[in-house]
Amino acid sequence: MTRTDCRHPERRGGGFASRIVAFTVALLLTLGFSAAYDPASALPAFARQTGQPCASCHTALPQLTPFGRRFKLGGYTMQGGDVWRDVPQLAVLLQPSFTHNATSLSSIPSPNGGFTNTNNWLDLPQQASLFYAGRVYGNLGAFVQVSYNNDYGRDLHWDNADVRYADTIKVGGFDVIYGLDTNNSPTVQDPWNTMPAWSFPFISSPFQAGNVPAPTMIENLGQTVLGAGGYVFINDMLYAEVQGYGSLTPRVQTDLGVSPPYLAFTVDGIAPYYRLALEPVWGDLPGKSEPMAWPPTSCPTASMASAQTRSSMRVSTASFSGSATCIMSPCVAI
Repeated sequence: MTRTDCRHPERRGGGFASRIVAFTVALLLTLGFSAAYDPASALPAFARQTGQPCASCHTALPQLTPFGRRFKLGGYTMQGGDVWRDVPQLAVLLQPSFTHNATSLSSIPSPNGGFTNTNNWLDLPQQASLFYAGRVYGNLGAFVQVSYNNDYGRDLHWDNADVRYADTIKVGGFDVIYGLDTNNSPTVQDPWNTMPAWSFPFISSPFQAGNVPAPTMIENLGQTVLGAGGYVFINDMLYAEVQGYGSLTPRVQTDLGVSPPYLAFTVDGIAPYYRLALEPVWGDLPGKSEPMAWPPTSCPTASMASAQTRSSMRVSTASFSGSATCIMSPCVAI
């Protein structure tokens, strides 16, 4: 589950019919991958693939337990589910909302979203998303989201995307998970799901009154850049990652649903991103007396995942450089 993108509403609308065609083609290609590569059968697609409840990987959505972090670092490829093996790794998220402001707005937010009043907006849905989430083939996995938004306009656009290849090696007696990653939103690849792409508020209203704290540059780059890089997780404790990001051209942004193209923040050339994190673990965890190997020989229970969360602490640093109310919103995931 991700936040509705209300950071720059001026990106909404325009070329809707052409984007419908583009995303229909993309969806057909995704389904083609599913059929061709026989993928194993939080998101229900991940739960079907692993055979595990959401609590094994998540504390409070979307933050991850140590096991959930290793599932993500392992490229979303761990299997274990048997009942849904022949079902494509697709999931659907519906996010309706009702927004009430203490003071009505002076004018209708926008007629383009179908709203005719200055307060008490019932949005059905505020956002609807289709995901491909899980193993694609072998050591290659993906988390790819396409979303339809209904707020200041109605648009279909690519949302967060994170594609990984991961494997394990042994170096000097240490277990190492290593991987290659490409994504379209800086920090969406974060293995803790606590960086800006996953930050609070997880769900917000595009119609809320009052001033909203200005996001940083890194938050404004979501879906307007493409990055690639690599990472390692050493001895079940030390995480290191390096990526490089470049801005997509206005034409590519438009074709992917970011219309009009967002040019307020652009990257001149390649902007480096790095992240270092230390995750020591103290004490014995239930069912775990040695560093967690990947892929694991057995999956954790919900209580074990909770104990792992209580017994670990993260110390980290991240850097990115470049030029340049009341809401009720239940989510339904299928």
